[in-house]
Amino acid sequence: MEDTDLIARIYAYPDQYADNAVSAITSTQQYIVPEQPSQKPEEVHQSRSSRASTEPPELPTGGWLGRFPYLELRFSRGPRTSTGIIFGNDDTCDIVLPRAFGISRRHFALTYKNEFNNGPYRLVLRDLGSTFGTAVLYNNKGSEVRRNFDWILDVFDVPNTRPITLKLCDQLRFSIVVTKHNRKSPTYIENVERFRQGAATTEDLVDTLRLNSGPLTRRDTQADSPTSQPIIIPFRRLGEGGFGRVHRCWDVSTREEFACKSPRSKDFDKVAWEKELKMMKDISHEENIVRLFHWRLEPVPLMYMEYMPFGNLADANKQAPFSPNDWALILHQSASALAYLHQLPDPICHRDIKPENILVRSRNPLHIKLSDFGLSKAGDFRSCVGTEGYHAPEVILRQLVEGYYTTSADIWSLGVTILEYAYGLPEKYSGPLWITKLDDYMKKQPAHGLMNILRRMVTYDPLQRLSAKECADEALALFDLSHNPPEAPGPSFPTAGAYGARPSGLENELDPTKRIVVPPGFRVLAWNQIPIVFQPTERTINATHLLKLSAHDRSKLRKFFDTNPQMKKTVLRGGYTGGTYISLDDVSFFCDYFGLNYDAIRRLLAPAMESNTTRPVHHHEDD
Repeated sequence: MEDTDLIARIYAYPDQYADNAVSAITSTQQYIVPEQPSQKPEEVHQSRSSRASTEPPELPTGGWLGRFPYLELRFSRGPRTSTGIIFGNDDTCDIVLPRAFGISRRHFALTYKNEFNNGPYRLVLRDLGSTFGTAVLYNNKGSEVRRNFDWILDVFDVPNTRPITLKLCDQLRFSIVVTKHNRKSPTYIENVERFRQGAATTEDLVDTLRLNSGPLTRRDTQADSPTSQPIIIPFRRLGEGGFGRVHRCWDVSTREEFACKSPRSKDFDKVAWEKELKMMKDISHEENIVRLFHWRLEPVPLMYMEYMPFGNLADANKQAPFSPNDWALILHQSASALAYLHQLPDPICHRDIKPENILVRSRNPLHIKLSDFGLSKAGDFRSCVGTEGYHAPEVILRQLVEGYYTTSADIWSLGVTILEYAYGLPEKYSGPLWITKLDDYMKKQPAHGLMNILRRMVTYDPLQRLSAKECADEALALFDLSHNPPEAPGPSFPTAGAYGARPSGLENELDPTKRIVVPPGFRVLAWNQIPIVFQPTERTINATHLLKLSAHDRSKLRKFFDTNPQMKKTVLRGGYTGGTYISLDDVSFFCDYFGLNYDAIRRLLAPAMESNTTRPVHHHEDD
């Protein structure tokens, strides 16, 4: 059973200086006497050239920990001040440490703060301006020393962060085991808020100014004072390409996550990295271009960029295919990013637009961003760079036809990217043969909806292609058409195929010459040119028709009801009203399950439900 009063347990770190930590622990009133007899842990000898810390035993109960005293911190024995539980060699501290070189009078405090994106309180270690700083290591990573700095200690949601080591100096280290609590529980919140209040004193008010409280003996120089740079630790590789590898990282002070790009090897092109870094620093389009937060060039380049939780376009589509409406929005957002780049005073050509370089920040609402500017360039473009299969004709043929290509090459690449997933591509080739086949393929496609935009992007003549801004505007208009239907439906449906890709077989049902017979008590509304039958008096709607708004086929309905037996349904046979009906109260859940836009459907139904007099579409005179 969870001990809601327990904050953490602190043990001596198992190295040759463990006696110092044991002495500090046993000199406090909060230490716990072990049940097993004491036995000193084996000393770990390191060469002078080795600076890596020894890996501690399994925590919290493995190895020798159960045989030695430990410090137990509890909410019921909270701090005297709102600063938190203070550690230092001054007698006024909550935990008095040995008077060793490098230990300050008020060295650090354990406290709680909630200045994080996800809201709940987290336990942190806060350096109180110690002279030589503190270091916190997560599974032996993050050994940088800092002053006036916060480290998050309860990071159970970050892999590979335990055990946690507190390093005050070479001769004094602790291992801390933080208790995992339900951060949303009222008990936890009440305990933390009481902990944070402490008993405010004059001493505490002075401490809030973060005045330096150094050791008994100071060095003559502060030349080696710790920096204030953030500490960012990698914990998982996200991918690797021709120019570098990318790791998922987290900031130990804020819990923010980043994607860190670094060279693949020691033999990297420093000039190319400097060019990419300068370009990323100069770009300012937060809406649809991945942001650069931190960077360095020495000793090796590192670029800490915005982390995109859903990966790239190819991975996200594989996990859950995007709908036709999604592809219109993806085109709009991608083209908006390109319009920004192409309209700069010194236009930038991305030169490597492909699914792997379009990242997904969120699925609902759908939000994508352009990434990887390693091949991007401003000015004149002549080099054949990028990825085969997405090259524009003028890029491939540059050696056959002398001259430069323009930013229009990005439009071709983006068009091929959207086409590949929204409609499919003919068998891929490389070089001029692929260009010829793709150009012939596009000329045969229908000139309506999303395909109408793509036809004018993937066209052989760059002068005939749409600009990035035109692509963005037309895609947005297409998306708005499907997600913002008129409040009152028209007397007839538009012609079939007025909007891009839809499930096969839908064209016949949307034939404008085919009359739809709707019995009394039923009503028909149109969304994205798809008729939807519902019953206002019964407050039910045809789920089979709703499913046509997504990329899913009807077979998914059975799985939906099998996995949600609590969902009430009514099956009707015959005519266009046939299908499986669900309550209007369940439409929100249905839309979430299949990735439909519930707000748009609700706005469409609202006027009809209020008046209950919506005129049927193609209604028979004798109905």
